Amino acid sequence: YTIVAYAVDTAGNVGSFSNTFTYYSIKVLKIDFTSIDFGEIVPCVEKIVSGDKDMTTPDKPTVQNIGNDPFYITVHFSVMTGETYGKTIEDFDAVFKGEKLYLKASETGTFSNPLNPCETEQIDFSIHAPLGTPSDIYTGTLTIGISETP
Repeated sequence: YTIVAYAVDTAGNVGSFSNTFTYYSIKVLKIDFTSIDFGEIVPCVEKIVSGDKDMTTPDKPTVQNIGNDPFYITVHFSVMTGETYGKTIEDFDAVFKGEKLYLKASETGTFSNPLNPCETEQIDFSIHAPLGTPSDIYTGTLTIGISETP
């Protein structure tokens, strides 16, 4: 970009000064959590982990844009597998800025509302265990990313 500034003195003489700069788009997602603990999972009951807008509460998921351009949040769940019985859970959802994405394991969803520069927002996650899911310790992976388009 080039910027030109003009100045006029009292006699009507015009002077100018120009300068150039380069704008770099920086997209950086900051999160305040390293894991999501759904606790005890009950079949046919939605288990929710609610976030907040406080970046110091790692048990309540929060996302923050510390860059200078907006971006869109993406989420991807893997299959959660029981440690003892090997049963799986494959139904999840996530809520961001009032929008709820229903996801099957291995699907990637992108929210349609952007996370703007300097904005801090909560993000919520939930799991849906099917009928007949045994009590067990289930593990899986949640991947959060960014996209330039919804």
